[in-house]
Amino acid sequence: MRTFSDLINKEADQFADQQEGYKKYPNAKYAFTREIAEEYSRKTMKDILTDPYFLGKDIVDGLWPKIIDTALELEEERKRRFIHTFLFTGSVGQGKTSMSNILLFKQLFDILTIPDIGTYFPNMTKGKAIAFVILSKDAQAAKGVTFKDMLPILSDSPFLRDYFPPNISAEKIMENPSRLPKELRFPKNIVIFPGQSGQAASALGYNVYGCFTGDTKIKMADGSLKSLSELEGKRNLKIRGLDYNPVDIINVDAFTVKQTKVDYVYEVETSDGYKFKTTRDHLFLTDATNQFFRFQTIHEIIFRCKIVTDKINLLNIHNIKLLGKEKVYDVIGSETSNFILENGVIAHNSTMDEVNDMQYVEKSKKAALKQYYSAAEEAHRELYDRMNSRFPFLLHRRRGIKTGLITCIGQARHPDSFTEKMIKKAKSEGDDSGIFYVKKSRWEMQPSTNFLGEKFIFDKDIKKIIEIKRRKHVDLGNCEVCNKVLTEEAMVANENKLVCSLECYAVTYNKVYDAPNILSAIGEDFELIKEKNNLPQKGE
Repeated sequence: MRTFSDLINKEADQFADQQEGYKKYPNAKYAFTREIAEEYSRKTMKDILTDPYFLGKDIVDGLWPKIIDTALELEEERKRRFIHTFLFTGSVGQGKTSMSNILLFKQLFDILTIPDIGTYFPNMTKGKAIAFVILSKDAQAAKGVTFKDMLPILSDSPFLRDYFPPNISAEKIMENPSRLPKELRFPKNIVIFPGQSGQAASALGYNVYGCFTGDTKIKMADGSLKSLSELEGKRNLKIRGLDYNPVDIINVDAFTVKQTKVDYVYEVETSDGYKFKTTRDHLFLTDATNQFFRFQTIHEIIFRCKIVTDKINLLNIHNIKLLGKEKVYDVIGSETSNFILENGVIAHNSTMDEVNDMQYVEKSKKAALKQYYSAAEEAHRELYDRMNSRFPFLLHRRRGIKTGLITCIGQARHPDSFTEKMIKKAKSEGDDSGIFYVKKSRWEMQPSTNFLGEKFIFDKDIKKIIEIKRRKHVDLGNCEVCNKVLTEEAMVANENKLVCSLECYAVTYNKVYDAPNILSAIGEDFELIKEKNNLPQKGE
């Protein structure tokens, strides 16, 4: 017979489960339970790619073998070394969009199946949004990728329908395709946000925290104390911060200190007599219910716990009072995402007011670097800094915590393009670059059966199939050898130059066009020709 105690224990267990993220979310078919979480925590990239329950039958059946191989190779490489950026460049028809959708789905799956996100990520506060950002040449194009390419995959996923359905369906989007929402939301406050790569700031603005007044002093790497107002605008700072694994106070790099806003501030007095002024939403390291490394706001700390210092002393809040509005400042881009006040209190650095900061940076760079400024390069840099600030890459990797991935897809138009510069960086720095890149020809990615009846041109000297670009896919311009207008199509020659003919193609390789060394073949003979002329296989 069940006793009253049994009922109380059951209620307590159910409450604990809900607090940790085990529950039935809005519009889901089933509750997300501990057993389900345990089962899906073991799912790999191979499971995602081969089991229709995740991506849907149509997507799984249509995946090219080379796309699957590339995704699995990336997954294995991420186990071996730290990778923050996946780069996939090449012509239209190589599966770049499919690959980016797969990688986004896998990261979304990994985050959704973490029961308590706020506990799993030590730098996060419960209730704050995690954003997956999709950037394109303009905001409308990014929305198209999000809601017309990505959303159908997410809506057709049996797994997401069962446990974590998005806030809007693909069917709803199709009812009015000209008016797309600003963002796509999932349970657990997870957002897919489309923005414009020319304005990296459009992607930011989540997890914005509070700040300190300018007279607040922090500990520097050389042992000195300096006020935030004194450090304002200075770059590449050396400060003291808390590392988590192993737990230690270390010297860390910080990007700058910035005045963030004018806001209401509180004077906080701790039990050691030290006073500082801060906004109500700034985060401090606490011993929350005897669990170290939980950052909480002043108002949360008053009733629940004590503040932890760099000497592992525990301080109570002795007094707190509202003073009024003042200018407030914060540290930007600390390696450990925190810094230390004069009395040892450990404060989380916010990435506050990044939107205004990024807009200022972009406008300044566009003015100063009119011809060189690269929207893609700027967006990548700002997203990398943003991710590393909120989810420190190397720290999380050391602790076995999942790390995010920046996925860049596009065509390399010239040797100095963003994609080509990233590839050069990957080649020169090797494993230390943090980059995994794929640069293949269309014929290397697609199944051979896709080329039946299609004509190919082979350069036997360099054992290469000459790639063709067509006007409907890219703005061709003029031949980069003879300056002839490229009307319908162009050949991709040495250093990615677009040319009008085989004669101009040969010039880019400093040779005279020699017909016997150029071989044409129809798609039916594709594999035979490739083997006969010892053309490169995958990975060579």
